[in-house]
Amino acid sequence: MDRMPEDLVNDLKNKKQFQYNSNGCECGSVTLKSYEELEVGYVRLNAGETIEEETYIEIPAISLLKDCEGYDPDYILLWLPNEEIFGTWDCDHWVLKVFPNTNWKQLLSKPKKYLNAQWYDYDNKYSKDYCPTKNYRKIRGVPRN
Repeated sequence: MDRMPEDLVNDLKNKKQFQYNSNGCECGSVTLKSYEELEVGYVRLNAGETIEEETYIEIPAISLLKDCEGYDPDYILLWLPNEEIFGTWDCDHWVLKVFPNTNWKQLLSKPKKYLNAQWYDYDNKYSKDYCPTKNYRKIRGVPRN
């Protein structure tokens, strides 16, 4: 996994886990993946001009969570390798939020803040809606999976 922060890679290789009180965390207790379990997948964003236009883009992403008490863990916390930024993806609404100027040490120190971002950071105090800056190809139709 090139271009991942070195401290993240080392922590995942050493099977480090978040230390936090899961009370008040929308997704409850989570377990980070080990480095060996990481793989590049995709998150999808609506790319249509109107709701009726069935067009989307797929953005390469690495999901960092193995287990999650309250939800499917996929992409609740993620790394975008092309953009080199952490974020979270809402799979029900196809909303991708990123954490600008946030490093792994900050995520480790306050994981609940970032784990809750897609549910509670309405005013974008520490996250922002992702607007693709790369030339991602628009795909017409509805995804099959």
